[in-house]
Amino acid sequence: MPRKEFNTYRVNVSHGTWAEGDILCYKDNVFQGAIYFMKDNVKDPTINSNGTLSLYYAAEKFDSILNVCREESPVFIEVWGSSNKYCRLTTDKEPVGEEEGN
Repeated sequence: MPRKEFNTYRVNVSHGTWAEGDILCYKDNVFQGAIYFMKDNVKDPTINSNGTLSLYYAAEKFDSILNVCREESPVFIEVWGSSNKYCRLTTDKEPVGEEEGN
């Protein structure tokens, strides 16, 4: 299960391209992968030959995923499952009652 932590990101909102937008993920200025937001035909995740990850989500998930990037730390992108068919944006365990967002 390839898992990449990131601590900075860049957001792009696009029009007229194959993706509606993306979030590019970096760890100490080293590119770790991208989260792409698709209007149609969401693809399976990709483990690229250079070790970076490409995750694909429906465009409707953009706001919730961006919110996790803004509010949480550490944050990871990962590809998982027996055939690496699944992907997720995830965090480490956090204590109950942390009162984030206040």
